[in-house]
Amino acid sequence: MSLSKEAAHERRQLHRSQQILRVQWSSLNADQLDLDPYADEFALPAYFHLAHRMLDLDAEQRHLLRTIHNESRATAQYLQVLDRKLHLLASSLIPDLPGETAQARNFSEGGISLQLSHSLPVGQALHLLLQSHDASLCISATGRVVHVRPHGADYTLGIEFVALRESDRQAICRLVIRQAHRD
Repeated sequence: MSLSKEAAHERRQLHRSQQILRVQWSSLNADQLDLDPYADEFALPAYFHLAHRMLDLDAEQRHLLRTIHNESRATAQYLQVLDRKLHLLASSLIPDLPGETAQARNFSEGGISLQLSHSLPVGQALHLLLQSHDASLCISATGRVVHVRPHGADYTLGIEFVALRESDRQAICRLVIRQAHRD
């Protein structure tokens, strides 16, 4: 299974980050690929549901902060500092992913690149849990292996997201943009 030239070009147009994410995966049947990645059958850790709800609240909060900023810049800045404190506290309470994980060194809102010690077949359906080093990003997605390349003794797998909630896609995009501004 290879990408069409048009799909490959579209993927290259997405912003990418080199920040490292921890990724836990499990194989799926092809008929599970389009399921909501937060479905009960995936038995996600409770903190993933909490982190996802916090992302939803962040989206609501951004709109309100813009309105407050227009009225009182100092109040908006104060609220942003309080928000950063809450995120620091929350991220310190979220544990690392349990079990075997890999690191995604390259990711975008379209997919991730994983380096593994073993290969997976092209077309393999996966359920993915992604977590940033500071736990500010904890999302669930389904994806499909679109390419496998040898990389020394390891393999680099390109995984395209199939089911990813829009709020998670936006969170990845914000993380990538923040990383780009730091570089």
